[in-house]
Amino acid sequence: MVSYWTHGLFIIDQAGNYHRGKLLPFYFLILFAYILYLSIKAGYLSKKAKNYLYQKEYKVIARFSFLPFITALIQMTVDHLLIFNLGLTYSIFIAYNYFQQNLISLDPLTKINNREQLDIYLTTKMKENHQKKDLYLFLLDIDQFKKINDELGHVVGDQIILKITDILKQIAHLHNCFISRYGGDEFIIVCERDKNEEIAPVFNDLQRLFQQSHEGLPDFSVSIGYAKYDESLNYIPKFIEKADHYMYLNKNVKK
Repeated sequence: MVSYWTHGLFIIDQAGNYHRGKLLPFYFLILFAYILYLSIKAGYLSKKAKNYLYQKEYKVIARFSFLPFITALIQMTVDHLLIFNLGLTYSIFIAYNYFQQNLISLDPLTKINNREQLDIYLTTKMKENHQKKDLYLFLLDIDQFKKINDELGHVVGDQIILKITDILKQIAHLHNCFISRYGGDEFIIVCERDKNEEIAPVFNDLQRLFQQSHEGLPDFSVSIGYAKYDESLNYIPKFIEKADHYMYLNKNVKK
């Protein structure tokens, strides 16, 4: 049906000239159908996803088909211009490069964003116009973490850090927040909220999840401070410092 003999895909005349067959567009449609379906589904999932990281990944996959689609259209309309594979290869390279960069930008232990990604994210959000959104930053610190490491060992300390990571992932899913490991036993959550929308539900969910029993782990607690962004907090360290101030007030109350 699509072979040289039936002239379905192409024809080579007696003079050795190449001509397109009538079924060539269907051939590209079959090749491209799955990629197109994948992109449409990823675009839909990017709008449904509540997790910031999932949104980014789905958007990369959704854009994956753009170049192959354009190059396929060009190749179908312009004789002797074979660029579909070039477009497809370049799209694969872009997707591969994104996921490789993600591996570099994740904290090795927790597999959540590292400090570099936090700086990139905050820089973007602090530059944006916040007429419609409020920006909040939560800073979390494990109480007496050095004592836990000294008395119970670093393996137990790592297990507690991983448990906290699981809790933060739940928060990210529930409230569409950005989460990162700031360093050592410190973590940061960044949330956007509509103007006049309460931030208390995020704080309440954090407290609820940390107050639950954690089987197989020794008792531990965290201190939490948060700050709301305004124009006086015009660079990242100052924004974090304000949340840090309230976190240590919380820590001192426990002593």
